[in-house]
Amino acid sequence: MAARLRGQHPTDAGAWNFVAEMLETVGELHDAADWFTAGLTHLLGPATPLTRTAVEHAPDPSGIEMLVIGRHRVRRRLAQPHDDLDRLADELHAYRPALLRGPGTLDDLHDPDQLQAAESGDPDVLRASIEKLTAEVTARRAARSRPRMTCALFWPETEFTRLLTQWPALEEAYGADPHDHIRRVEEILRRLSEEGEAHLGIAEASVSDFEEFTRNEGISPQDGDTRAEYAADLAARGPAQAWPPPRNSPCWCGSSRKYKKCCGNPALTKIRRRLSLNSRQSQNQLAADILGEQGTEVAVGVKVLGCTEVVRRFGDLPPRPGTGR
Repeated sequence: MAARLRGQHPTDAGAWNFVAEMLETVGELHDAADWFTAGLTHLLGPATPLTRTAVEHAPDPSGIEMLVIGRHRVRRRLAQPHDDLDRLADELHAYRPALLRGPGTLDDLHDPDQLQAAESGDPDVLRASIEKLTAEVTARRAARSRPRMTCALFWPETEFTRLLTQWPALEEAYGADPHDHIRRVEEILRRLSEEGEAHLGIAEASVSDFEEFTRNEGISPQDGDTRAEYAADLAARGPAQAWPPPRNSPCWCGSSRKYKKCCGNPALTKIRRRLSLNSRQSQNQLAADILGEQGTEVAVGVKVLGCTEVVRRFGDLPPRPGTGR
């Protein structure tokens, strides 16, 4: 029957999946993998690129995903190395809604020992699975019941560049460049602290994690509420640090300098503000102007921002008004 069905070249993914899973059930794993692969070849075509985008634009995306995931499961049981279709399965799984995806990777979900135990009907295995899920729910509730931390999102330089490349409109919310962004984060937290807000923190964001969050929640990345919800979610999950850091601790911005000598230094905050407001003026000339106004202690801040030429030529800079320098 299977051979006759295959000869008819069905265009319904369900037909290929039915036969493949039937073969899998009776232990014919190699034949099952072959049917999954043949179904994908028939439905996608041999020349179609094996990408998530290609699956999304196929006539039956959910059917294709069903075959790709099933093929991954069978090949995992056969201990076969990952190929392009298996990597596609991993990507499709990662982009599933959180409720369908569950914890862990697709390899974890398709672990042969776990699959065999689940199929055995052993009550101890079922009990262990329930206990594991209960522990995960309990941990999540505990995270949400912790004292609420009000977090500002911080995008490290590489992530900041990716963020504005993908969503240029977010420049208004986060700043035009990394220096401007760091300055804004520090100023926001200082303002909240002055207003009496307790439990302040900084949540380090990444574009890939932000994309996954918005995809799972079904919300727009460019919505202001979305960004606030993402910061709260990061705080609930744990990857957030309290602000301000202790004075002798590394600065939150990643400079490797102590906080009190970096973002905790008001002089450096002023330099960042001037740099962000005077983007058309050369950094060296702007640094020279600031040094003339503020004195030699600001040279350290200028060096942090990369104006090494000005620091090297400090003796040639204009004297500070009212001094002999």
